[in-house]
Amino acid sequence: MKSLAQFCYRKRRTVVIAWIVLLLGLFAISGAVGGEYNTEFKQPDSESARAITLLKERGLSERTGFQGQIVFKAEKGVNDPGVKSRMEEFFAKVGNVLEDEQIVSPYGPQNVHQISKDGKAAYAEINLSERDNKQYLDDGKAVREVWKDAPRDGIQVELGGDIFAEQIDFSSEIIGIGAAIIILIVAFGSLLAMGLPIVTALFGIGCGFAIIRIIPACSRRPISRAPWRQ
Repeated sequence: MKSLAQFCYRKRRTVVIAWIVLLLGLFAISGAVGGEYNTEFKQPDSESARAITLLKERGLSERTGFQGQIVFKAEKGVNDPGVKSRMEEFFAKVGNVLEDEQIVSPYGPQNVHQISKDGKAAYAEINLSERDNKQYLDDGKAVREVWKDAPRDGIQVELGGDIFAEQIDFSSEIIGIGAAIIILIVAFGSLLAMGLPIVTALFGIGCGFAIIRIIPACSRRPISRAPWRQ
């Protein structure tokens, strides 16, 4: 490590230029050939692929993808005739905007476990078939549009689950970088000494992000799993 550090110091301009070229090169490659992560199991003879195939053979294709939940609460109780009719109508509307789905209603004869003990809260499951990530996001947006018109009078309806995942907010990372800058300035007492680890970290993050974008173009990386329910 000592010899490496000495080399980097002696050839500091060359090292900095090499880092910049590497970063720009990786981003150029990721922009040209970078793929997207998919949710398809195409790897032959893997346990995951066999599980997905088995579900499809047993007529459970809608169990091979992501899952969501419709959770609702009613002071009158979820079994109140008015509440029940409005929620069943809402479930039907959700089903109309989705393809190859299964909505497991808490009002089914075998689904009483989806209703709370006090009878004031319950949930329905949305099971989807295997599809690509973009379709999951589109399905989640479609259900949210229907949710805007969900029953409100005396009923609270919320959505949860993988298909309703929202884009990550990176504001906390920015705050963390700002805090690190302040701490390093206080610790080292020098802007130059502070800048070295910060810039190195940013270069590393940038290269790592570009490599992650390149990986799917070289090899498929399935990220889905079959929903499971007791």
